[in-house]
This record gives sequence, structure tokens and C-alpha cells, in this order.
Amino acid sequence: WPRRSSRTPSLPRAAKRIAQAAALCGGASTCLSEAIAGRVLMARLGYPAELRIGVRKAEGKFEAHSWLECPGDIVIGNPSPEGKQYSRMPALGRFFA
Repeated sequence: WPRRSSRTPSLPRAAKRIAQAAALCGGASTCLSEAIAGRVLMARLGYPAELRIGVRKAEGKFEAHSWLECPGDIVIGNPSPEGKQYSRMPALGRFFA
């Protein structure tokens, strides 16, 4: 399934395309949907990617956020949106083939 060729987009370009597609959804996409779509695309293109999820409790409310990392670099999302700090959960890579 993973395949790379001379026509495979670079990692930053592939991540940019996912962000552009999310923008076309008119606000209907979420951090989780973007990270999952990115994980599938990156795997298809042959790039190793890890879906990350962070959690926090603020003012008595549970919050969660997700982003995508490729060998230590954040390629989709932001682990600290709006300055919020999330506790990073263990990698979910083993759950997504």
C-alpha cells in the first residue's frame, strides 16, 4: 500500500494539501478528522506518521485535541492551540495500520 515515486509530493506539500482540503469543508472539519485523513494519506504516500491526541481538564471540563507528527515534526495541527497545554497520550500508531 505505501508507495513513493518521483511524483510523490514532499511531506510539507502533502500536509499543505490536507489543510487546503479541510478549508474547503467550510468549518466542518475537526482536528481529529484532519489528523485521521492526514494519517491515511501519509501512509498511502509512504511517510511514517503518528496520530497524536492530547487531553486536559479546564474549568471542570474535559477537552481533547489531536494532531499529526511525522518523525518528531508536527505536520498537521498544533499541539498547543490558542496557548492551551494538552497532556500528550501514548502514540496510537499501533491501532492504525
